[in-house]
Amino acid sequence: MRKLPSGRYQASYLGPDGRRHSAPETFERKPDASQWLAGMETEIAQGEWRDPQAAEQFLTRNRLRSLSKNNAVHARHARFDYPHHLLVA
Repeated sequence: MRKLPSGRYQASYLGPDGRRHSAPETFERKPDASQWLAGMETEIAQGEWRDPQAAEQFLTRNRLRSLSKNNAVHARHARFDYPHHLLVA
């Protein structure tokens, strides 16, 4: 854990994958950063840890897939009128 020039705390840990992982946010108080780190250590010790980057990539792929499916459905029912209007039937 380190104190940033802003006065906030950045928590990070060495994961089971051998890479350093940082908390998704910084913390105003050192005890909050310590609590987050303790939670990560517990997940690792109990074998429940998941790579946060892999999880985010999975969610991003699924969001994009969902958006493309939803847009395809809407596109079938929509037509464009010049200059800037989208009319949905």
